Amino acid sequence: MATTTVFTFGGMDDKHDPASVGTPDSSLRVQDRAYTGCTEIVNGDVDDDDNISRRSGYSLLAAGNVTSAWGDGVDNLCVVGGALYRYSQGALNLIGNSPNLTDRVDFARVNDIVAFSDPYTIGYLKDSVPYVVNVPAQDVDLLDLETWVKLTYPAGADAPESNLEIDAFSIATSPGRCLEFFNGALYMAREIANPTGTAWFVFCTKTFNMAREDVRFNVVAGFKDEVTMIRGADDGIYVGTTGGVYFLSGDGIKGSAPGVRGFVQRKILPFGVVRGSDVAVPKTEQKGKDAVAWLSENGVYLGFPGGQYLDLTADRVNILADLSLTAAALVRQVGASWQYLVCHNGQTIAVNLKTGAHSRYTNYQFVAFFDQYGANSSGVSVLAGGLDGTAVIDASFTTPVADFGLPQLKTCSDAYLHARTDGDLTLDLYVDETEVATDLSFRAPYHPDAGLRRLRVKLPRGARGTNWQFKIRNVDGCRFTALSLKVTPAASARSI
Repeated sequence: MATTTVFTFGGMDDKHDPASVGTPDSSLRVQDRAYTGCTEIVNGDVDDDDNISRRSGYSLLAAGNVTSAWGDGVDNLCVVGGALYRYSQGALNLIGNSPNLTDRVDFARVNDIVAFSDPYTIGYLKDSVPYVVNVPAQDVDLLDLETWVKLTYPAGADAPESNLEIDAFSIATSPGRCLEFFNGALYMAREIANPTGTAWFVFCTKTFNMAREDVRFNVVAGFKDEVTMIRGADDGIYVGTTGGVYFLSGDGIKGSAPGVRGFVQRKILPFGVVRGSDVAVPKTEQKGKDAVAWLSENGVYLGFPGGQYLDLTADRVNILADLSLTAAALVRQVGASWQYLVCHNGQTIAVNLKTGAHSRYTNYQFVAFFDQYGANSSGVSVLAGGLDGTAVIDASFTTPVADFGLPQLKTCSDAYLHARTDGDLTLDLYVDETEVATDLSFRAPYHPDAGLRRLRVKLPRGARGTNWQFKIRNVDGCRFTALSLKVTPAASARSI
């Protein structure tokens, strides 16, 4: 008796053999078994219920060569030609008196201002006016801070200014990278060189004064590897380097303010973090707790309070992480699901934050994301619509290689796709890993308001083999949502 086999679409796995992806539980009855993954998903989003939908597109709103961007819905800022611009209502507007900046600029919200920094300039934007922090031209050896303070601020009547704590140990904030506002202070990373070598340090500003640092309390932690991420959680800070990830448990530098307990540092992962790939995850998605998502050499991770983490990639997807290159990342809501999206090294990966289901995007390269927008050398685009600019979105997904739990040769007369679509879908068939047929059309009336229905495709009558694989593609970029694919194989008495 022929038994129907079900394919569902719980994310892609291109690291393992296609015949071992999503393999059904052999302890179940044959009629209850289902294949639960894909070997490839292109330009599709996987929701919390393992359904695949063609992704949304993008549309250019404002032209300009954007090299950095940041936004939180209140302020949306871009760097174009080394100057600060504000994006608003479909236009890029130059901010008056903008400092000259490099292409790569980091930003952070600090209460009612926005801090910005490149390797040479640090400042802030308040009420649409940029202010640059003037850093004095004096070298400070981290190993001899006490001597520097004594020489710069002599005690007693000879002091050029008050020797009280509020003045004597206060210096202008220097530029840094990976800006993060945590527990009232702005944190950043700097590379420090001295005669013995080079190291990376995390610094912090005075509480609620991002323009000043206290030399007694500004050095948070040091690392031998380049710092590529600083992100706060409820009870500490994640620091990513090219040599691994650290969690600094605590609320600030001990003694920097009344009641501050200090940090306890520990290394939690040995995998380097790609700069620019880190992004905060909304509390609404993580049950009221801050979380952080990032891309590492080992894939995508989700970090929680206390230094707890979750490996979302779980060795299922080949992601070509290159620590010498930067990334752009975004966390957004797609339907009822939350998604982490990262552009890096010529690839774009989408990850469902609840299930870990991965997919790939093509023709989707941005250097920065903010709010609902993506920015690149073309300008600022809204991340919505049914086209990639003027190009249709070709989407597809491919099932595992399936023997249906039966060693015999098999034939299949039909395949049924449970889906919504506003256009045509086709199927390519592979038998024993050989292409047998392409562009087989699913038959059904196509109307946008027709709703969820079962689509049927007739398979070639002469197709016969042990292992079967199916690739479904949209035609002319049509929108679709696919829930499952069902096939009923008929086994012969022969195995070869």
